[in-house]
Amino acid sequence: MNRIIFYDTHVYLGCMAVLLFRIMPSQASTSVILEFSDGTTTNAEVGYLNSEELFINIDAYRTGRGTSIAKKSWRLRYNNDLNVWKVVAKI
Repeated sequence: MNRIIFYDTHVYLGCMAVLLFRIMPSQASTSVILEFSDGTTTNAEVGYLNSEELFINIDAYRTGRGTSIAKKSWRLRYNNDLNVWKVVAKI
């Protein structure tokens, strides 16, 4: 299964992530597993928007400390300088 690793316990504007796979422009969307800094995982769908942006629809989950996070969708943009994907908008 494809994986995305976020650098925090939840997703928010400005947080960063690393994709452990290559997303292809021909893919409408693909299922992934998200892993957060506290070791929590959840399911998501990720899709290609353009060469620098993608969207991600994240299922509801609980952080390691028990905080409930509702299902949300985000737009991410690739940051060439840092070699990471950065969350730029809630959609």
